[in-house]
Amino acid sequence: MLKSTIGWIAWHCCVIVPFKLFFIPGSVRLQGGRSKLDGRVEVFHAGQWGSICDDQWDDSDAEVVCRQLGLSGVARARGQAHFGKGSGRVWLDEVRCTGNELTLEQCPKSTWGEHNCLHAEDAGVSCNPLTGAFGSCLPWSVGDSV
Repeated sequence: MLKSTIGWIAWHCCVIVPFKLFFIPGSVRLQGGRSKLDGRVEVFHAGQWGSICDDQWDDSDAEVVCRQLGLSGVARARGQAHFGKGSGRVWLDEVRCTGNELTLEQCPKSTWGEHNCLHAEDAGVSCNPLTGAFGSCLPWSVGDSV
């Protein structure tokens, strides 16, 4: 949930710097998961966050979401509100990524806001990043929740 636009980011597990969040249309986030690696997929459009319907949702779509979040590795699609039902808008339906796109914006999909879904069909992902011998060190927000 967006509680504040001011937060902190830890990069490479050692430096903490202040930042201000500016969400651009097409930004994605994961909500309702057990970690920052999984959750219901939400997209930012027209000034508000909303969910994605799970019609046609598959691992190729999940791979693009994980890539957009900076997480490479194995991605798994989750449907039927696996991570809980969202609230507010359902922004996208019929997302059909090939898995090669860099962002959801590049994937074929329905027009923003056009759908035939309820939140019981919210799409989710589980991202399982590859780690090397020294583990992974990803940017995580700390402090205020964003």
